[in-house]
Amino acid sequence: MGASLNPGFFLLRRPRHLLRASTSIALVAPVWDNDTYGGEDVSLADIPILLTYTALPFIVGRGAAPGGLAGMRDPTLAGAGDHRTWLSLTSGASLPASRWSRSRGLDASTHLGAAARQQIKLLGDDAAGLNWVLISLSFDWQHDFYGASPVVPAGVDSFGEAASILFPLYRSLQLAVAYRLSQRLLPPPPSSPCVVVVAGCVTPERVDSPTSTAMGHGVRLELSYLFVPELGASLAYANEQRRIGLDGKTSHPFVGLEAIVQASVELSIDRLYQRIQGPPSEGR
Repeated sequence: MGASLNPGFFLLRRPRHLLRASTSIALVAPVWDNDTYGGEDVSLADIPILLTYTALPFIVGRGAAPGGLAGMRDPTLAGAGDHRTWLSLTSGASLPASRWSRSRGLDASTHLGAAARQQIKLLGDDAAGLNWVLISLSFDWQHDFYGASPVVPAGVDSFGEAASILFPLYRSLQLAVAYRLSQRLLPPPPSSPCVVVVAGCVTPERVDSPTSTAMGHGVRLELSYLFVPELGASLAYANEQRRIGLDGKTSHPFVGLEAIVQASVELSIDRLYQRIQGPPSEGR
């Protein structure tokens, strides 16, 4: 379980051009005893620092903006339109604040990403559900920087492609489904014929393998509900794993040992502040 603060602000906010900086500061606490990384009860997650440029080249109609928890999470969804297209570019870095990253000797990670999103009108604003659908495609690249001199077994470059769909089932109840592919480039074997150990230098036996990429895939299904404009909750099922398991068989994207069920409650500080402040008065 955990808690997070997700601040963000617009450097540029125009009807068709948006530039937004954002980050996330999260605390994670295990629900069972865990001494793997020194027995810490509460720890920070990695801290991303992101800059995202978004353009809206296509807007048709005057329908209401997508609401619900999706609208609370993503302010770039604001604005009118029955059919809208978003194109975005994201760059940034992550600071290794988590126990997992520190245990691997990670210094930092850089990110580059591109995404396209399309809003399509279904039943319209007057319907109780299925008013619209959002379809998204994205691609991202991550490069890890390590301070340790040995080759990192997991590799330093990874790529990901994702597709998702989001739509309202009934009023503020929304369903989101996402599928993601991932590829991590594996490092080449060490060129040195021997490995230095305490007793001297030994030559390990190596198995020749043409595999240079670790493939993964996974899904995420989420139900979310917005109780009031400032407060919402979600229930999600997520599973991400290697496409080829240790037994050599293709894994199932929906079922796996690493699947998790996650429940969360989310509060928008911006919207809460606006409610406390009240509507702007004349001359204010």
